[in-house]
Amino acid sequence: NVRLMLVRMPIEIPVPQALAGLPKARRSELLADCHMRFFVQVRRHLGQADYLLADTMCTPHGTFEFAAVPAGSYHVVVTFPTLINGFKAASQVPVTVPAGGLVYLPLDHRNLFLPAGMGLD
Repeated sequence: NVRLMLVRMPIEIPVPQALAGLPKARRSELLADCHMRFFVQVRRHLGQADYLLADTMCTPHGTFEFAAVPAGSYHVVVTFPTLINGFKAASQVPVTVPAGGLVYLPLDHRNLFLPAGMGLD
């Protein structure tokens, strides 16, 4: 299962240097470093009282829910140790919750900032 966090502020997303032309092992190393830097920043922010609003685990079908969320702007964060097809995956997706409303937020390869296997083909 995947742990999802609903947070009040975004974290700076580490961007890997240009991967084209680098050996596969080096590309993998650079991506792993970006994942780890993002994970460390998230862990550091988890110690702040105003960062995490809620967290949950997805179901075996990949669905998730944060209940009783006040209206506002947030980010849904997925981070290490999440794996997709054996590769680390990370996501930080903005979401606005309307008063008394539901939000359907698909998390897939389109909104992973460091997609599984990115640049390793």
